Amino acid sequence: MKQKANKKIAIIGNPNSGKTTLFNLLTGSNQKTGNWSGVTVERIEGNFETENFNITIVDLPGLWGFFSDSLDEIIAKKFLIEEDVDLILTIVDGTMLERSLILTLSLLDRKVPILLAINMCDELEDYGITIYPEKVKQFIPVDAVLISALKGIGVEKLIEAIQQHKPDIVCLSSLLTTTMPNMGIIAKEINALKLPCKLMIGGAVVTKEYADSIGAYYGKDAVEAVAVAKQIKMK
Repeated sequence: MKQKANKKIAIIGNPNSGKTTLFNLLTGSNQKTGNWSGVTVERIEGNFETENFNITIVDLPGLWGFFSDSLDEIIAKKFLIEEDVDLILTIVDGTMLERSLILTLSLLDRKVPILLAINMCDELEDYGITIYPEKVKQFIPVDAVLISALKGIGVEKLIEAIQQHKPDIVCLSSLLTTTMPNMGIIAKEINALKLPCKLMIGGAVVTKEYADSIGAYYGKDAVEAVAVAKQIKMK
């Protein structure tokens, strides 16, 4: 009998993205709980098997991105820097794609393979949204799968993608600002997303000048998240 190889993945997502639901669905009761090193924040790991792999999955804290020195962000950054993982599974809310993709884009520069689970596919029709996950890789080096963690839709396809995943980890994020049209116009739409960002305090408008000089906080990732979302969904 062929011995299965080991694979270690991290699961990360925004608060209320369905991350915990997906983690529990994948691992069932095969979980162990401890604390992250040096802090009292709970660390949860789980295990599941595919045809060819024994997989350990680490549940990282829910966060919007890497923009501050909050404890959750420090824990996630420290883990991704210090621990070797074969894959980052990032889960996003398909009904809030522009806002949710910011975290995914901020992970690209970490040179770790990423698989994108676009969650809540069962609710998209109610929002009048159609998402084309196959278009994602046209703009960023990430494979995507539509799922509903709550109803178990698409999870088998996601597990197959985890097992077979051998992605190109070349970061294409920086190319988006030159290949996407009307970046200044797209940038202004970020204002409507109510992002937890200092640049939004006081109702500041994201202008074309800001889009052209993208720098502070996650301005660049936010602009690109809106741009990518526009290309992969129809409403």
